[in-house]
Amino acid sequence: QGSVTFTVTNGLAGSLFLFGVALLYARTGALNMAQLRAALAHVGPEPLVVASFALVAVALLIKAANVPFHFWLGDAHAAAPAPASAVFSGVMVPIAAIVLVRDWFAVYRTALVDIEHAVGMTFIVLGTVTVVVAGFACLLQRHLKRLLAFSTIAHAGVVVTAAGCFDDRALTACLLYVCAEGLAKAALFFCCG
Repeated sequence: QGSVTFTVTNGLAGSLFLFGVALLYARTGALNMAQLRAALAHVGPEPLVVASFALVAVALLIKAANVPFHFWLGDAHAAAPAPASAVFSGVMVPIAAIVLVRDWFAVYRTALVDIEHAVGMTFIVLGTVTVVVAGFACLLQRHLKRLLAFSTIAHAGVVVTAAGCFDDRALTACLLYVCAEGLAKAALFFCCG
């Protein structure tokens, strides 16, 4: 069940990301981030660009296991061997959150600057809810790998919350936090294994 849940949810995330990039390509005719940023600089919040960002953001929030897309990670960790769990928690989940922030700043921000506050507040709310839900779920676990999985989800929520601030200091702290938490969580999964 854990592997099927992982395959279906991450396959869906990959498809959403592909559709989001395809919409962006249809609007700009480019795939290079610098070219995309330049092409979107004078576009404004067009429905096609907003839809593209929404698809990419949902795909990356699924990969980052943020609420309401967090359910797959606990099942995947319970079924996966320790090295796979270390990769999920130490690399895949935090990198998805970082890619979401990078895509915002490197591509979408120039076109969607008018709704930047709404996007930031959405990230902060989703991240905060993720921290609270995963924290309580972590307290209820008796299976060690599931407990670590929900801890990873809570930490991913912290990253998304910090990213939603769109502040240089918060983003710097976010990157340092991702590196430290990823290494620590991978080590914990190896010890668990």
